[in-house]
Amino acid sequence: MTTSLDILKLKSKAALGDTEAMFILGNNYLFGLGVDINLKKAQSYLKKASEKGFQPATNALISFFAYQGESSEFKDIYGLLKDLCQKADKGDPEALFLKSVDKLSDDTDEFMFKLGVQQMNLACNQGFAPALHSLGIVYYRGNRIPGKKDIGENMILQAAEQGYTPAIKAAMHFAPNKVYRIVKRLAENETPDGDAMYMLAQFYLNGIIVEHNQAEYISLLKKAATLDCVDAMRELGIIYELGIYGENASVEMAVHYYEMAVTKEDAACMNNLGYILECSDNYPHDYERAFELYLKAAEQGYSSAYCNLGTCYKRAIGTTQDSKKALEYYEKSTKEGCFEGFWNLYLYYMDGFCTPRDFTKAVEWLQKGDEAGSFQCTYQLSKHYRNGDGVELDANKCFECLLKASDGGYEDAYNELGDCYRYGIGTDRNGSLAFQWYKKAADFSIPAMNNLAQCYSNGIGTEKDDDKAFALYTKAAEQGYAPAQFDLGVCYRHGEGVEKDPLMAISWYEKAAEQGNDEALNNLGIMYDNGIGVEADYEKAFKYFKKAAELGNRDSQFCLGDMFFNGRGVDQDYSEAVNWFKKAAAQGEPDSMFRLSICYNEGLGVKPNRELVVYYLFESADRGFQSAIEVIKDNNLSRPQTKPSLND
Repeated sequence: MTTSLDILKLKSKAALGDTEAMFILGNNYLFGLGVDINLKKAQSYLKKASEKGFQPATNALISFFAYQGESSEFKDIYGLLKDLCQKADKGDPEALFLKSVDKLSDDTDEFMFKLGVQQMNLACNQGFAPALHSLGIVYYRGNRIPGKKDIGENMILQAAEQGYTPAIKAAMHFAPNKVYRIVKRLAENETPDGDAMYMLAQFYLNGIIVEHNQAEYISLLKKAATLDCVDAMRELGIIYELGIYGENASVEMAVHYYEMAVTKEDAACMNNLGYILECSDNYPHDYERAFELYLKAAEQGYSSAYCNLGTCYKRAIGTTQDSKKALEYYEKSTKEGCFEGFWNLYLYYMDGFCTPRDFTKAVEWLQKGDEAGSFQCTYQLSKHYRNGDGVELDANKCFECLLKASDGGYEDAYNELGDCYRYGIGTDRNGSLAFQWYKKAADFSIPAMNNLAQCYSNGIGTEKDDDKAFALYTKAAEQGYAPAQFDLGVCYRHGEGVEKDPLMAISWYEKAAEQGNDEALNNLGIMYDNGIGVEADYEKAFKYFKKAAELGNRDSQFCLGDMFFNGRGVDQDYSEAVNWFKKAAAQGEPDSMFRLSICYNEGLGVKPNRELVVYYLFESADRGFQSAIEVIKDNNLSRPQTKPSLND
């Protein structure tokens, strides 16, 4: 209790300029602690401390004197605080706890934090369980007061022994043996505790102290729910909504438990129930009630509900369409730490529903989401850097985003990060790292499974292993992935990891070709053109080459040109041959370049052009085409100094 001697000491320190003493005296006069209430003196002492830069005093001035006496609500709050402070000054443990608990957060300034610890200690000395738990957590974490972890654990356990639920939950992490005894006692009491029953269920779920038993876990959750444990209601709702832990999915059961929790004003269950009523295909829609539930959850500050409200206003779900309110609620959700809000703001500017597409603003929200820690935003940002949508095209930043998202455990980024390392996109080529990321992704991604198979086929980042490659290609191909179906066809054609079987190769090529895979179409053309595994059929070869060529496959464009050049399966047509050779040459196909040099030399389908003959010979030779190299060498040709016009 504050005595007259305490006041005298504080006044002496304040007279010497001690800002902490000024602040404490201000509070003493404000709430009548050791002195009569005197608001003028309170304001004077707080003002002096504030003028010296003491932030707690500035905060107190704003809180108590900026709007002093302007409303009955303020007077009521002041009255409650006065009673609380006076009780705390008399040593009441609950008042000490309530007065100090907010001061123990990591972002509290040092003076207020120390004051909070001092007051909380007074409550702890009286064995008050909430105080023991709160201060114990501070010591256990060691963020502000290091070196007292053991003391913190002991304090938390003391609170747990008193049956204080938050302390029991905290102690489960470092002393499950001791907590199990406490939980079991409370759960098996004559008047069992629902929270204890819920915590006992967690032991069976995780197989700690007792054997893992999903049936017992569910049974205990149901008992806890009947004892008004909201955590159990919420967990059961999620279990039945998703169909996990051995229970069949049942939207009706999920709704039952969510409804139970809604009567207890649980914001998370309001939001979850609202989502079912809005979106479930297995339960009657009730858009108006969904909107109302989101609104109630949002009133409690539940961040996901803000996001869902934004979507309701955006798409007129249970309410009238209002783009401004949609934007307002999405932005509010991000301020409450909801990552989904950043994503919805990205979509707000991308999908053209509320406003014309705006890449710049859309990317700005991705960047904000990335900075806030949303790996979904980070991953999507990589796509914008890769394509130059809303930002300048930047392979390095694309790679950095994929690396950040992958390191954060965002699985969608793994395969693309593997591509970056494999092909040197925004970073140096590194087959070993490409292989590692493909391997991580292959557990859930079919494209990654195929990429991993290619690593084994070509010895990229690992030893060449045709058997492993074949097994992976088969697994991916059987799930309908066209690139894997093509690669599996290659395995059968060349006998890699399996005996050669041209007919099986054709079968898998056909499956991939049906999905528009240009490489498979090209290889089918080759098989029929050369009679590999089937009788030669130039009409079929031409058909497959043409389809692939029209899809941009440069090898098929050359082959199509070759058929027109030689009159194989079609009427000989040098002009058409030149047309397809040019398309292939534009993609760097060296054989087409060599053929074009022949056409321009002999005037086949084009006018003779010496400059273009030499140009295409060197272009072909630069890509390692041996026939072109030999012609240049035999004729002692010199490289052209300027690039000729390719339009004839």
